[in-house]
Amino acid sequence: MYDRPAVEKWLNPSSDFGWVLFGSGYPLDPPDGYIIFYVLASAYEPPEILKRIATDREHPYTHYERKRTRNRWRFNDDLHGPVYKTTYVRKEYAVGSDQGGTLQPIQEHSWDVTWNVPDPRVVQNTFFTLHPYSSLRELQTYFTFPPDQGIAEVVSSKKTYDSPDKLVGGSPYEQIFQDQDSVIVLYDIPPGTRFPHINGFFSKDLEEVREDPSGWIFARGGDALIACRPLQPYTWKPIEGGGRRLFSPYLKNGIVVQVAARSEYPDLDAFRRAILALPLEFHLTPLPSVRFRSLRDKQLAFTYGQSVQDHATWPLFGGPFLEAAVDSEQLILKYGKMRRTLDFRRLTVTDTNDPRP
Repeated sequence: MYDRPAVEKWLNPSSDFGWVLFGSGYPLDPPDGYIIFYVLASAYEPPEILKRIATDREHPYTHYERKRTRNRWRFNDDLHGPVYKTTYVRKEYAVGSDQGGTLQPIQEHSWDVTWNVPDPRVVQNTFFTLHPYSSLRELQTYFTFPPDQGIAEVVSSKKTYDSPDKLVGGSPYEQIFQDQDSVIVLYDIPPGTRFPHINGFFSKDLEEVREDPSGWIFARGGDALIACRPLQPYTWKPIEGGGRRLFSPYLKNGIVVQVAARSEYPDLDAFRRAILALPLEFHLTPLPSVRFRSLRDKQLAFTYGQSVQDHATWPLFGGPFLEAAVDSEQLILKYGKMRRTLDFRRLTVTDTNDPRP
């Protein structure tokens, strides 16, 4: 993901697909992704079940996916590593994450909260944090160029890669745990690391931003109420074009995030009181660790370096609409009583309970 699309979501090629295939949102002018021209030329029409899945936001849901890293040419025994993705979706907002780490060089975007807006054009409708990691080792892992030209070659085209205030990139010192619309992000940055701080993106389009004496920060993005609790002190730095960057220069660090819909509370102050009533415990040494009771009445406990999720059973696709086990070579699309099964072993497509006449 490039810098501007990371904060202005409408600039991503998915906007083109949403508009062309499902009549959602606004088209880019001109269309940004070259793949969209193949879609237009093919006159592809999505099946009815896919249209319904793509546009249904009646009930909140969590979707899981397993992907892989890019080719890792050095420092790893396996060519690819697993990527475990979680996305919580409801009509007001979405919260998405991976497990953290350097899964993709330069342009990784590990987690965020993105809220729905009537017209997303030129709107920065997202919130996230990151460690601005810059390292020759990362580049040598994923690229084959010699070390003496690595960083200079990347910076010649990706101008912000070696910048302390960048807003795109992964870090081997960031670990993430998500449950529904709660996120815990922990950092354990070794001494001597280039750029030993974390950045938090606070959009120019956030409203009602309040710093509470408790240490929580409250804000509203559209119809999403956002609470975030930095685990270390921070200062604010301006962002060119608007917004602010949270700057926290501590090696052992983290942030706790809880999101809720505006319709769930009379106002931001009621949301604030609900958040402050939630038990939260954390410590930073010897390893950052958090225990937090979420608004969804889940007891969340996460310690840096300790996985709390069973990745062995993580699906290739999993959720109310898509189902595929790893290595099954079969994908089932589900919507109500409708089913479409794509069998890549037999190269067949099977529909059941299709409501179309």
